[in-house]
Amino acid sequence: MTYGASPVDTDSVSMPGDSREPRSRRPPDSLPTVAGESSAPPNKCADRLSAAMAWVRAAVRRLAPGLLLLVAGLLGVSTAGQAQTVQTLVSNASETMVNNSAAARATSFTTGSNAGGYTITEIQLWLVDTVLVTRDLSVKLLEDDNGDPSTLVAAFTEPTTRTGDTLNTFTAPAGTTVSVAANTTYWVTVNDGVDNPATVGRTTADGETGVTGWTIGNEALFKENAGDDWKSSGFTLVLVVKGTIVGTSTVPGAPTGLSATADGISTIDLSWTAPADDGGSDITGYRIEVSPNGTSSWNDLVANTGSTTTYSHTGLDAGDTRHYRVSAINTIGTSAASNVDSATTGNTVPTVANTIPDRMATAGTSFSYQFPENTFNDPDTGDTLSYEAAKPDDSVLPTWLTFTAASRTFSGTPMAADTGMVSVKVTASDGNGGSVSDTLVITVSAAANTPPTASNG
Repeated sequence: MTYGASPVDTDSVSMPGDSREPRSRRPPDSLPTVAGESSAPPNKCADRLSAAMAWVRAAVRRLAPGLLLLVAGLLGVSTAGQAQTVQTLVSNASETMVNNSAAARATSFTTGSNAGGYTITEIQLWLVDTVLVTRDLSVKLLEDDNGDPSTLVAAFTEPTTRTGDTLNTFTAPAGTTVSVAANTTYWVTVNDGVDNPATVGRTTADGETGVTGWTIGNEALFKENAGDDWKSSGFTLVLVVKGTIVGTSTVPGAPTGLSATADGISTIDLSWTAPADDGGSDITGYRIEVSPNGTSSWNDLVANTGSTTTYSHTGLDAGDTRHYRVSAINTIGTSAASNVDSATTGNTVPTVANTIPDRMATAGTSFSYQFPENTFNDPDTGDTLSYEAAKPDDSVLPTWLTFTAASRTFSGTPMAADTGMVSVKVTASDGNGGSVSDTLVITVSAAANTPPTASNG
């Protein structure tokens, strides 16, 4: 920033390039004379009415942010937990600083049109000269009353250490939210009522940058002495106002990157990424839905997980397939669902716990054998074994031999032509792609010859 060489306060005289005349504020007990009207003594009733209307206007401006929140609440719209991004609301710090002043000064700004209003977190001012910077200093934010600073909004806290010839930051009072309404004019005053004021930078430029709709007033005010009325000035403070835009919260964006991974035979682990947009309100949890096929029959697995972005679905059976989707929750509601992902739990193949012993059969005699239930073993919880029987080459059993899977029973009556050994492959399957086999050998022997019986005769 560049600035002129004159350190002298010159508001009481015309400056080169400044065609505006200094103005004197009217005494509080005088009224303006309107063309065509008598300049009779002031009407006390009119004075009281004017003062009352000014009080009402000031009260409305103070209550505006709160009224907006109340209306939002009645409409069912929350403004709680909004994303508070501090940014420059308005600034003329890039303009050329022409001189400086140790007098009391006031510069106005007008807010933008955001319906929710704004909060002001800090005000920055250019303090001049490393020596004079140690003088007394006061920075306040006030409401506007017909072009004059009026009701105090907040007195801002000065930095721990001031620095000359640079911008210094004055912060909102600790624990206080300084709210300002939309489309409203406010004043920043410096050194008002201070006996030995510090020196601040000024500019005649009327350019500014910042949030759409925010402007810095082109005409500023000053006081030569504490207690004086405000007078017009051709110089505005070098001023930066920072804060937040108060928005209306919405439901968050959808979580991303949902991943489902099987962990053993009974657990599927889930993980996902929180949405980039929390809707202006902190994420309070996640809803997890599960489906057997991923297209229908979606049910809540967990209504609200809390703030974690991982979850383990336990108690599943081996070989179970599940599809999942996740939604984010904030104080407003629940987001759209994430991508769908699925996993299938692992499976342990059954084993032969006890081999099937060989059996004997006799031609012409009924045969029956039930192999023990503990012949095969499956460690997977929930698995139910099913059984099949065939020849070792997977061809059908001999016609005389029948296998009943439900009772694990072989039965039949071999004939003389069936004598010899029959190998039977018995297979146990867990229904999840795992199976194991054992072999039953049945030896069919011929019927014993019956010796002839002598007849009496």
